[in-house]
Amino acid sequence: MSEQTCLPDPRGRCIDPVPRVAPGEMTAGDREWLAAYDAFLAEPGLQGTPEAGQVAVERAELLMRYRRWDEAETSLRAVSGPAREQARVLLVGLLLARWMEAASAGERSAARVALVTVAVEVEAAGGPQVAQVAALRRAALWAQAEESEAVGDDARCGAAFEGLYADLGADIHAAAEAADGAGRCYERAGLTQKAIDWLERMADVHREDPRAPDAVLRLARLHERILNDEQARDRYLDLVARAPRHRAAATAAAAR
Repeated sequence: MSEQTCLPDPRGRCIDPVPRVAPGEMTAGDREWLAAYDAFLAEPGLQGTPEAGQVAVERAELLMRYRRWDEAETSLRAVSGPAREQARVLLVGLLLARWMEAASAGERSAARVALVTVAVEVEAAGGPQVAQVAALRRAALWAQAEESEAVGDDARCGAAFEGLYADLGADIHAAAEAADGAGRCYERAGLTQKAIDWLERMADVHREDPRAPDAVLRLARLHERILNDEQARDRYLDLVARAPRHRAAATAAAAR
């Protein structure tokens, strides 16, 4: 395993290397701490108390230092009471590490799905770290969309980009990329009306984006395919008007 992992950017791509602690053998001091946590949590009558929840979180943090993910995850998922919010935020971090360090595509996908589920819980509860958790959730969803596209699951890819679009808020560039992704994937999936809807959004709402002329061209061709001749002509005219130097502008001019 590498000695570094990374944090994902908003589109789920790994860009920022950060140190990763090698699992190694637990130090004598940490073994004593783990034994003390276990003894405390085994005390009769402490289950479900606020103190037990906080101790469970601290125990999970210790286990995470040694990348003992399974034990830490089980512990964090069991936390209830006042410490539950802290446990859920820590669980998002654990699932991020699992996503980034997974050896297989299946493991990465499972970690991302779990991260999204827990992140939604954290966001619903509110708190000081909601913005960071929301950003990680969007990164996981973006990675899932791209993974679906890479394996040819175009309907799922389109749905993933569609869901992301509604969640991107003021990030205009990412929203345009998501709209383009939704149109592209739905078009390949043969979901023509959905493809048209998203390509129209790309062409009109995001008309300043560099990809917009290509969206106009794809719209014209889709309308031709389903014999919407008037709409196809209008989009060809649109392409010539807005991008006269586009590689397909001459063909579009002839088609009008």
